[in-house]
Amino acid sequence: MSRARANSKGDGHRSACASQSDRRKAEILFIDARNLGHLINRRTRELSHEDIQKIAGTYHAWRTGEGGYEDIKGFYASTPIERVKEQDYVLTPGRYVGLPD
Repeated sequence: MSRARANSKGDGHRSACASQSDRRKAEILFIDARNLGHLINRRTRELSHEDIQKIAGTYHAWRTGEGGYEDIKGFYASTPIERVKEQDYVLTPGRYVGLPD
């Protein structure tokens, strides 16, 4: 395989990944996980393996665009940085994910 052909294949794959990544550069994924896991004392919450997988799966679906990412009120939301700026850069997840239906 010629070098030019190999580069064009790599660039095609790279540009598909880059377009998703570029789109997400102007967004922040807020995940409100306060209702996951269980309290082990007044100040410490412990997440189960399933909770961690749920959070990780959400992040990966958001980041790659695979798996049909869609915001879920009360749990997670993809928020444009412009909206965060309008909120004086307050990064409290509940402000952006809202309340569950």
